[in-house]
Amino acid sequence: MKPFYDTWESSIHGKTTKGVVVAECVDCHLPQEDVLEIVFTKAHSGVKDYISHYTKAEINWNERLTNHKPDKYEKGCKKCHKDLDAPGIPLKAFKAHRRYTLNETEKSCTSCHSGVGHANLITAIKKIGIKEGI
Repeated sequence: MKPFYDTWESSIHGKTTKGVVVAECVDCHLPQEDVLEIVFTKAHSGVKDYISHYTKAEINWNERLTNHKPDKYEKGCKKCHKDLDAPGIPLKAFKAHRRYTLNETEKSCTSCHSGVGHANLITAIKKIGIKEGI
């Protein structure tokens, strides 16, 4: 988990220079609305992590990188970034988000903002894979 913590910490949503946390893991990696879904997801993830840790299971990081779905809980983004077309927003940002706010695109937040949660995550994962010979 250290590479994931480190890449989060150095991202724009990690700790600021004053130590303030902008977003925590659960803000992006858990569902945001349904309490039962939150509990189920946490339990499922916890069991997977427990088994992986205590069985010393090898993780194929290249496969995980290929099958990664960063947009699974996009509502986490929208919780803080609600007004993408609010009055006073810079014209460049308004134009960039226009098709998204009108649901005229399949793109998600991380399609354009890929490094906001974990700076250089792909590089960190590839280094793990290389170190483990995967």
